[in-house]
Amino acid sequence: MKLEALLNRFLLHPPPPSQSYNGEIEAAVLVPLQLVDGQLQIVFTRRPDDIPHHPNQICFPGGKRELGDTDLMATALRETEEELGISASTIKVLGVLPSRITRTGFFVQPFLGMLSHDQFSPDPVEVAELFSLPVSEILQPHAFHGETVAINNEQLEIFGSYSSNGLIWGMTAHILVDLIKQLNAPT
Repeated sequence: MKLEALLNRFLLHPPPPSQSYNGEIEAAVLVPLQLVDGQLQIVFTRRPDDIPHHPNQICFPGGKRELGDTDLMATALRETEEELGISASTIKVLGVLPSRITRTGFFVQPFLGMLSHDQFSPDPVEVAELFSLPVSEILQPHAFHGETVAINNEQLEIFGSYSSNGLIWGMTAHILVDLIKQLNAPT
């Protein structure tokens, strides 16, 4: 998918209003896009396997809102800067996707953003791997489904999809499906 086509679809069809915040812990993520050799890609991180929460999972940069964050967009930009090692000023926020409330009590607001440079210095405490996948590989409506997988020696029912870099599941998968719906909305 070309950037212009994505922007036109995204701007023509604003996402539905976010769910209401109801006392959950506020958090935000950035769905980072970049152009690689003229091809639009989505940037992902893989969390280290020695951290207590969500080890080894593929995700987007993001985290909890801190006191100094003026709003959730500031949270997404700060977290992206910290995790990817890039300046927040090099990110152009394109829009917002529907918020999600996790089963663990987080209110997560996703933002879609375009990265203007491709030199990263990931924080090894938060990022074990940084990679990008073509939008065309990720944004297939039929790619995401429920299945049973073994995670941490436990059989879990999850919602996700296998990519060339591994299983994308949970909140990250739901955010990608919301992006697919946004881009596939009727004209």
